[in-house]
Amino acid sequence: MTKTKTLGCQIMRVQNGFCIVKSWCKKVRDDDTVYGRTNVWYDVCGIVDGELGDCYESFKSFGSAVKCLNEIGG
Repeated sequence: MTKTKTLGCQIMRVQNGFCIVKSWCKKVRDDDTVYGRTNVWYDVCGIVDGELGDCYESFKSFGSAVKCLNEIGG
């Protein structure tokens, strides 16, 4: 599996104990330098005691993440 580094993230939506987190990642070489294009992922995560919890699923599009959030978070 290719090693990646998260460059940044942002909470996009919070709903009924779950949220969508947008994150930007790049591949990492053995000497820890990043390379290639930036990949964007939308992770559907739980919220536990005001903190991000487990990531349930990751999507390439915000729309797919919203659909999942609506299904699991009511």
